[in-house]
Amino acid sequence: MRGASSLSYFASLHSPALIFLSEPQLFQCDSSLALASLPDFCHHLNSADSFLPSLALDQRKAWGGTLAMWHKSLDPFLTVLPTTSPAVLPIHLNIPGLSPSLHIGLYLPTSGRETDFFLALTVLDTILTSLSEEYRDTPIYLRGDANVNPNHPSRPNLFHHILSKHSISSLDLHHPTHHHFTGDGGSDAQLDVLLYSGAPGLSETLMSITCGLTNPLVSSHHDLIISSFPSLLEPITTPPQAVVAPRVPNTRVK
Repeated sequence: MRGASSLSYFASLHSPALIFLSEPQLFQCDSSLALASLPDFCHHLNSADSFLPSLALDQRKAWGGTLAMWHKSLDPFLTVLPTTSPAVLPIHLNIPGLSPSLHIGLYLPTSGRETDFFLALTVLDTILTSLSEEYRDTPIYLRGDANVNPNHPSRPNLFHHILSKHSISSLDLHHPTHHHFTGDGGSDAQLDVLLYSGAPGLSETLMSITCGLTNPLVSSHHDLIISSFPSLLEPITTPPQAVVAPRVPNTRVK
């Protein structure tokens, strides 16, 4: 699992409610054991063998995928929504008394896999359209590794077309989050993204970035990004009382 030690460090230090991992490199059969060190969290692994189970028998190593984790106290209020790609993982969070929200974990295919990248974008486009229709006016937060380098000849145009189509804004991290400690800066890139669609007052806020250059406990070649999102207070509606049929005492004796 890429950056497993970084994940344990992050969870113990920041006590997050939600965690999104790009490219966990896990098979379904290995996920529970790999995440056993985080007993306070539930998880859902969206890997390629979710759609083709024989991969775990045919390949020695898992590739790509997306992983969502949430504190077990949130489990009754969180729903994993259907997807057809390991690159896109949507969930719906609906806590009583707070405004609901939609969250999407991303890991778009790496450079050189242009067909897979286009197919993943198509799935993302379809999911965003469906969510906007089913959960109208619900804010959508997208997080993960988009693998869109601004120097690539076609990816930025395709990616920004999807963002523009769904009125999605990007939060500038003001920091290269990928490979910026190798090649004297020649590999610097902000491939990780925090994206948002919804009312301006509910946009996400960057809290901090934990960088491998300054913290030796970060073993991943991506930085750890900590963010927060607001929720509005909403009245809790009490379900109507069930109608109770009148009871007539039985005085008849046989």
